[in-house]
Amino acid sequence: MKLFHRIEKHVCVVNLIGNLALQENQAVKIYLNPLINDSNIKTLLLNLDKIEVIDSKGVGVIATTLQTLEELQKALVISNVNSNCLNVLKTLRLDRMIRIYETEEEALSEELETQ
Repeated sequence: MKLFHRIEKHVCVVNLIGNLALQENQAVKIYLNPLINDSNIKTLLLNLDKIEVIDSKGVGVIATTLQTLEELQKALVISNVNSNCLNVLKTLRLDRMIRIYETEEEALSEELETQ
């Protein structure tokens, strides 16, 4: 799993490359933790363009991240989800709790506007 991020105003865009599955999940948690706790970041945008597979533990990482951000009065949004991963998120109804955008550009435009 490769992860990198950039910050645009109060939005932190995190690009994930690989699979959100199995042992990769711990690396994602460790990477996201300081970003979640950064007081300058109000929204975490996960760009899943390069994610092919999300397993149940990967969904757990997303759900835990969402819960933690909500407790801190912050937001989690997702962009560039492929159809297989989107089906997983929809089956678990995470699409009702997390804003999902088709593109990173659309997500950034909306999120920078709202805060």
